[in-house]
Amino acid sequence: MEFSRADVEEIFKSFETKDIEQIMPHFADDAVLIDPHYPIIEMKGKDAIRKGLTWGLKPLITARFTTENFWITGNEGAIKLKTNHVFKGGNKVDIIQVFLFTLNEEKKLTYLQSFVPYRPPGLGGLIPKIFGMLWK
Repeated sequence: MEFSRADVEEIFKSFETKDIEQIMPHFADDAVLIDPHYPIIEMKGKDAIRKGLTWGLKPLITARFTTENFWITGNEGAIKLKTNHVFKGGNKVDIIQVFLFTLNEEKKLTYLQSFVPYRPPGLGGLIPKIFGMLWK
């Protein structure tokens, strides 16, 4: 099956809604999400991903992703995004992120991994570390 840039961009547009019920259908039941911004960096399965994304989306006022570049071979690829988020309290995150992804035949994510140029500084990095210790 062929996958397109539009298929993958649709997934990231769902994140901009911050609506977990619009985001979760894009993940396969056995999906893996890896993101250093979260207390548990590697989330396996929909329940863990839902828990992580619910935590991650809660403090956001706006979430924006703009595609800078896109590569796909078969069902695997990478997307380079300009990430512009605004958090409650007015903190802004403007970074470039690269995501590796794998899609199944139903165009659902089975693997999504975020690469960022750093762990969030200040409280943005401290909070996931603290919650990571308490999460288990």
